[in-house]
Amino acid sequence: MSHKLQHLLLPDAKPTTFLNDCLRLMATVADLNDYVEHWHENNSKSVHPDTLQGFLGFSDQEYETWRRDPAAATAIVESCRAKQILVTA
Repeated sequence: MSHKLQHLLLPDAKPTTFLNDCLRLMATVADLNDYVEHWHENNSKSVHPDTLQGFLGFSDQEYETWRRDPAAATAIVESCRAKQILVTA
């Protein structure tokens, strides 16, 4: 497991998503496969009882886009960053 994902297993860890971690600069698109692997390895242990879509933080449309074209993850994260800037500006 990537050292970046250690925060997901801490007993007092607040729920987070891949997308939130990207927006908080705790993860990058390059970490996406690690998040997917982490979810698959830990979901059965009820560490993350959410769906993969929920764990990633993707909307229905974002998730379907990513499933069809994994390279779209970069555009999804950038779009969310742009929306975040508009919300906080």
